[in-house]
Amino acid sequence: MSHYSGAHPNNPATDQGKSISVRGWSVTTHKLPILKSGEIDTMTKKLGIAPPEMIFGNNSVDVKHESGWGIHFSALDALSLVDKTGESMLRVSYSESWQKMRERIHENIKEVVKPFDWTYTTSYKGTISSTQEFTPTASRFTRTDDLIPFDRLKQPEPILLFDEVVLYEDELADNGISILTVKIRVMPERLFILCRFFLRLDGVLFRVRDTRVYVDFSSGEVIREYQAREETYNHVRSGMYGRALEEIPSLMRDAQYVSELTPVVETEREKKTIRAFTKLTTVPPRPSIASRSFHASLLRPTQTPTPNPASEDPPPKPSGVIERLADKLREIMPNTADQYAAYAISQELYNECVGQAAYVEGVELSESAKFWYEVCKRDPTFSAWAQVTVLHMWMLIVRIRAFEPERVQSWQQHFIDHFFYDSEEKMINTFKLTSGQQRKKYLKALYEQYRGTTASFDEGLCKGDAVLAAAVWRNLFDSNPDVDIQLLAIITSYIRRVLSGLNKVSDETIYNGRIRFGNPLDEKPGVLRASRFLEELTAQEKNSKETNEGVGEILV
Repeated sequence: MSHYSGAHPNNPATDQGKSISVRGWSVTTHKLPILKSGEIDTMTKKLGIAPPEMIFGNNSVDVKHESGWGIHFSALDALSLVDKTGESMLRVSYSESWQKMRERIHENIKEVVKPFDWTYTTSYKGTISSTQEFTPTASRFTRTDDLIPFDRLKQPEPILLFDEVVLYEDELADNGISILTVKIRVMPERLFILCRFFLRLDGVLFRVRDTRVYVDFSSGEVIREYQAREETYNHVRSGMYGRALEEIPSLMRDAQYVSELTPVVETEREKKTIRAFTKLTTVPPRPSIASRSFHASLLRPTQTPTPNPASEDPPPKPSGVIERLADKLREIMPNTADQYAAYAISQELYNECVGQAAYVEGVELSESAKFWYEVCKRDPTFSAWAQVTVLHMWMLIVRIRAFEPERVQSWQQHFIDHFFYDSEEKMINTFKLTSGQQRKKYLKALYEQYRGTTASFDEGLCKGDAVLAAAVWRNLFDSNPDVDIQLLAIITSYIRRVLSGLNKVSDETIYNGRIRFGNPLDEKPGVLRASRFLEELTAQEKNSKETNEGVGEILV
C-alpha cells in the first residue's frame, strides 16, 4: 500500500489529495484551488456554457484496477451532462414560482433563465475508463436488481483512506445552492464512493441525485446505483416542523437530511465483475514475536512474566476471525502492518475486557462475571457491564500510553471505537432501541461517563489507593453508602496488581494480544492478611495509651 505524495502535474505544490493501493486497486484523489480566469475560459469553450461560480476543474477521484478498468469523477465530465438546450431547466410551475420571487428585479423569467439549465443539474455517474484489453462491451455495466450490501459497509473495519472532493458549487444568485461532491472510503476488503449532486432553489424545490459505487476486492464485484430524489421546497420545509429555528439554516444545506425528506423519483442499478486479480507478490514473513500469556491478577510486584516455552516454536496458523484479519493485513500491506493490525489486535484485547462482565440471559456467568455481579451484589445490566468493561479498558490504556508516541493515539482510538460500536449494537439487538436519535442521545451520555470515569481512575492512579478506591466506589457501585469496604479493598488491590503486571510486560506481548485478566477474588487473602505496619502502629498506640494512663495515676 502506498500513500499519495501530494503532487499534481498542474499544481504540484497545492494538491491536498491522497492515494492508496490495495489488492490490485489504486485510488487517487486530487484537491486543488478553484480555476483561474484563463482556465475558466478554456473550460467554457469546451462545455459551451458558463461554468458555476466555484469550479474546481482540477479536482478528481480516480479508482483503477490493475487490469486497466477504472472509474473517474471530474467536474468537466459532470458538467458535460448539464442540459444545454433549456428544455429541462425548469418545469412551468417552477418557472412561475421563480418568476414571482424575482419579479421585483426582472420583468419576466427569460431575463433570469439562461439558455441552459442554470441549476447545473447533472445525472453524472462517473466516467468509465479501460485499456485495449477491454472491448467497449466488456467495460460496460449490466442492469441488476442486486443491492449494495450496506451491512458490510457498517462493519467496524479500519478506514485506510477517506476523502471528500468538491467538484463545483454555485449559490444561484443568492437564491439557493447547487453543489456536486464526491466522497470515497477505502477499507481492507472493499471501497465505497458517493457522488452527490444537491440543489436547493429557495421557494421552489430540492433535488438530490446520488451515484453510489461499491467495489468488493475479493470477488471483483462492482455495483453502481444511481438514485434521483426531488420534492417541492414547501413540502421539505414543512418536514422540518418542530426543529429549533437556529437549526433550520444548517438543515437546509444538509444534503443527507434533505434526502430523507424527499421521495425517490428514479433508481437504476448496474453491476460488473472485474476479472480475477493477478497473484500478489510474496511478502517475506514478518519476524515472529514470542507469544506470552499474561494472567494479570496472578502477578506479584516481585514477579516478572516468563515467555511460554512453546512460543519458541513457529507461531500457529491463525484460527480466530480477528487473528486471520490481522494476518491478512500484514500480507497485503506489509509497510503499514503495525498501523492496521492494531485495529485487529485491539479488538482481541477489547474482547478480553468485555468478557470480564459479559452476560447472556439463560447462560451461566463466567467466574469473573460472578464476582462483578454476584459477589458485588449488582444486577447484570448494561450500565454495570459498561462500568466493568471501561475499568479493564482503562488499565490496558494506561499501559498503551507507554507505547511509541506515534502508536498511542491510534491504539487508544481503536479501543474507544470498539467500545462504542459494541454499545450501539447492544442497544439495537438486546434492548431493541431502534430510534437513531435516542441511541445518539444515550451514546453521547455514555461518552461523557466514559471520560469522567477514566479521568477519576487516572486521578486515583496518581494520588493513591484512597482516591482510587473512591473512584471505584463512585463508578462501579454508584456511590452506594452500604457497599462492603472489603470489596473496595479487593478491587483496588486487583487494579494495582494488574497495572504492576502490565508495567513489567514488553510492548511485543501486547502487540500479540496475549493479555488475560484473572479473578479479582484472588486478591482476597492478601486483603485479609494482617498488616505488619498496622500491627506495629496498633502496638505503639497501645503503649502510648498505657504510658499516658500511668502518668495520670502519678499525677493523681
